[in-house]
Amino acid sequence: MMTTWSMVTFSQHASQLWKKYVDACTIDLNSPEKGQSITLKSLTENENLNPEETIVLDSVRKLLNSFGGLKLLRSWNCQSTESNQHLCKVSNYLAKNAVKLNESKASKLLKPDHEEQYQIPDTAIDNCIFSISKDKSNRLKIEIVQVYIETKDLWKIWVRSCNINPNQPRVRQMIRFQLCWNSNYASLSPLSLVLIDSLMKFFAINNSFNFEIGVHTDCRGNSKSNNFLSSSGAQYIADYFITNGFDEKRITIKGYGESKLLNDCACENDKGKGMDCTDQQLQENRRVEIVITGFNKN
Repeated sequence: MMTTWSMVTFSQHASQLWKKYVDACTIDLNSPEKGQSITLKSLTENENLNPEETIVLDSVRKLLNSFGGLKLLRSWNCQSTESNQHLCKVSNYLAKNAVKLNESKASKLLKPDHEEQYQIPDTAIDNCIFSISKDKSNRLKIEIVQVYIETKDLWKIWVRSCNINPNQPRVRQMIRFQLCWNSNYASLSPLSLVLIDSLMKFFAINNSFNFEIGVHTDCRGNSKSNNFLSSSGAQYIADYFITNGFDEKRITIKGYGESKLLNDCACENDKGKGMDCTDQQLQENRRVEIVITGFNKN
């Protein structure tokens, strides 16, 4: 008899041990998100894992492998403490056949307060990054700290509308989408650049299109600051295109700030303070629009 959990299938014995050793599991294989985790009851700290523990860890590894190949980063010295030795033992078992990377690289990727962790970094765009740590009760926690997804899924999540028709292009056709900026619009998250890369491929293929990159903010902050931030963001994207071989003559940029909000939310109420916008409304206004402005002779 077999037990199926989403894409992962366990034997009946493994399923029984899963119930015995796993305190909690919030990982959804169909919709992985940051913060989802598996918590295991304290395993023996002997030199070797017992047979039941190996079966449970085999099940965990099977689950983690469903997200793609594993690479293991070591962020501490396995010999420094008994606790580290135990974490290393478990982590090494989970990462059988994984590529072990050096400690110095791990220390750069992990936050200072995560000294006692292994991390499995992305090996492809559709993988998750996991961290492994211990809590105060000596339980093992395996947590998703970052999710990478397919470019096609990024379009579903971040692209709000697109009426550009490559076969019948017209001026003012556009694509509207959202990105993940840092606080001052000076750079984009790696996942945002994946979406930008796909847009670059589109405009490289359709190389007769000239286009405007317009960045919009929400209504928080003063208008002068928002104009500056959105202009900085538009310039950043344009520079990214140009660095990757685009003719700057094809591109115009515009920072619209909060001048073209898509909804009626007010960051200030009638008394001049407070905010009447929902998070969804603010997010809707924070957007990028790439608009066809004309055509060249290429």
